[in-house]
Amino acid sequence: MKYAIETTQLSKKIQLKNGQSLSILHDITLQIPLGSSVAITGASGSGKTTLLGLLAGLDTVSGGDIKLLDTSMVDLTEDQRAALRLGQVGFVFQSFHLMNNLSALENIMLPLELEKSNKNPQKTALKALEQVGLSERATHLPTQLSGGEQQRIALARAFVNKPKILFADEPTGNLDQATSTDIEQLLFKLQKENDSTLILVTHDEALAEQCEYHYKLVDGKLVNNV
Repeated sequence: MKYAIETTQLSKKIQLKNGQSLSILHDITLQIPLGSSVAITGASGSGKTTLLGLLAGLDTVSGGDIKLLDTSMVDLTEDQRAALRLGQVGFVFQSFHLMNNLSALENIMLPLELEKSNKNPQKTALKALEQVGLSERATHLPTQLSGGEQQRIALARAFVNKPKILFADEPTGNLDQATSTDIEQLLFKLQKENDSTLILVTHDEALAEQCEYHYKLVDGKLVNNV
């Protein structure tokens, strides 16, 4: 079986001002199969977002090993980790993280322009916009869109380059229940259509149960919740 991510005895500590260290995560060994969906839940402050950042190579580990698409990230520089993610990893956040000075279409085009391998980024972005049902919003700025529409744009941007892995951090956290349900359905639909691996951090147990694998962070350790 091929894995999107593999970790071995992963740990994360932070240094406190008094010179002592605080252990946030420890002894996390995990294998995430390519194309699967994984949810990580836990109490507020349990380290869910910290773990997501480590798995995505946005932060460095304190101990252990972590492989993203068969490449160990432990000894890579920040630039090397960014190069590894380019074109292979997408992100969706609770607060959308859209560029307010760019139109919906221009926001979706950003990953394609960074990757520089797409010969017609505008056409590809327009198709992604159509897939999330917002073709008529192409020229709108994020401030002219509802929260649900902004998250749809964020999903289109995340999936536009058909990433092998999509990281989602509380993707429905800022939305009402009805809109959350629509976004959840769209998220899993796009994941399956693109054959992406979904790694989802959420406080929503009902959303977590829709994933193939469900883990919970307890006292800095990851336990299988199934």
